[in-house]
Amino acid sequence: DGADLITFQSELTGTITLTAELKIQDSVEIQGPGASVLSVSGDDMHRVFYLAQYTPSDLDVTIAGLKITGGSVTGNGGGIQSGADRLTLDSVEISGNVAGPLTTGQGGGLWASNGAMGLTIVDSVISGNAAKQGGGIFIGRLEGTLDIESSRISGNDAQDGAGMWIDS
Repeated sequence: DGADLITFQSELTGTITLTAELKIQDSVEIQGPGASVLSVSGDDMHRVFYLAQYTPSDLDVTIAGLKITGGSVTGNGGGIQSGADRLTLDSVEISGNVAGPLTTGQGGGLWASNGAMGLTIVDSVISGNAAKQGGGIFIGRLEGTLDIESSRISGNDAQDGAGMWIDS
């Protein structure tokens, strides 16, 4: 079967403002035209992407060439909350997201937890996000692989682990 493919037209620019979070329950590859030209926003009202957690299926998700911004949630993962088996972020910007309240929320930009999960972040920027733990990234129960290449994680805000928090 393989992953579904969603490709945005290369001429598409601006911001796609969501009225609800995008819930991903099947393997998918999302290809945007570039984080500098196309944003997906939670409009400071809800998280942007929710990748179904702890499902018995083999969930493999790739997000490329998008800016993920304006995510706001009471709980974890303002920009992305992931329980995927494999998550790849390629040429993505995650900025301006909040997991609150700031006394309990985890993973302002990205919250990822799944024991055997593989997480790959390539040529991406994670900045300007906020949470109590892991302002940029919160990783829980990591037993799989974590690869971060040619990426910048900076300028995030948290009481614990402004850039990244790994909870074992």
